[in-house]
Amino acid sequence: ALADATSSTDPDRSALHPAGAADGPDESVAARLDELARAAEQRGAPSAAAEAWEHAARLSVDPDRRFDRILASLTARWALGESERVVTTGRPLVESTTDPVRRARLALIVGQAEVWWNGPIAGARYLSAEGDRVAPADPAAAGLLEVYAANAHLVALDPEAVVKPRIFVNRVVTV
Repeated sequence: ALADATSSTDPDRSALHPAGAADGPDESVAARLDELARAAEQRGAPSAAAEAWEHAARLSVDPDRRFDRILASLTARWALGESERVVTTGRPLVESTTDPVRRARLALIVGQAEVWWNGPIAGARYLSAEGDRVAPADPAAAGLLEVYAANAHLVALDPEAVVKPRIFVNRVVTV
């Protein structure tokens, strides 16, 4: 009833009321929240976008959409500079993700936040370790994680670590 009453005057609030009333997963409400998040992102309101994506992820029925919404929320939180929240929320998600492509996508955001929350060396180690985990299944994603790890080493003023050869996907490369 509240959603209907506010739909013409405040479409954002109209989308939030059904989310608050949902007693379980509801893809139609999640889709409305996803639209709300995208609109918030477009108007330069990343905090509102992150909140809407978090609610949408909780209400998602489809696992692919849930993943996309979780990743979008973490990315928005990272853009806001909420490194601690990204690390504490994202690490358990990375660890519970078995799909290497999804794991790499999550780890890339979490690893960048790790650089700023726990320091560049800790971030570089995390990114490299995640790269090693996904390398057998997705060498390209592993390489991207290594590039970000190298960047973290540069932030730490540790250029030797950037050029040190590593065994990577059965070959020696310089990262």
